[in-house]
Amino acid sequence: MSRTSETGRKEESSEDRQREARVGLYVGALPFGANVETVRKLFEPFGPIFSVSVNANWENPTDEPHAFVELKNIKEAIEKMDGKKIGNTYLRVHEGGSHE
Repeated sequence: MSRTSETGRKEESSEDRQREARVGLYVGALPFGANVETVRKLFEPFGPIFSVSVNANWENPTDEPHAFVELKNIKEAIEKMDGKKIGNTYLRVHEGGSHE
């Protein structure tokens, strides 16, 4: 939470800095049956993961399953995971979105 110092300057708390450091990553075209743990394991090699949410309706094949992953460093994750074949699909990974 931000606060104003005695000098009138806005100071950021460590919580504010940590929240800013989190970047949302959109992960589309998940393989059938993917869940939070599946997605977490895919992105663990790229550093600390703050949160993962999976939006999938496995009973309706027209709804594309996708996830949102919050992690501190996303550049390498995007470079290595966008277009990667997982199961019978190719992941689409890009910066953007949040599940909050």
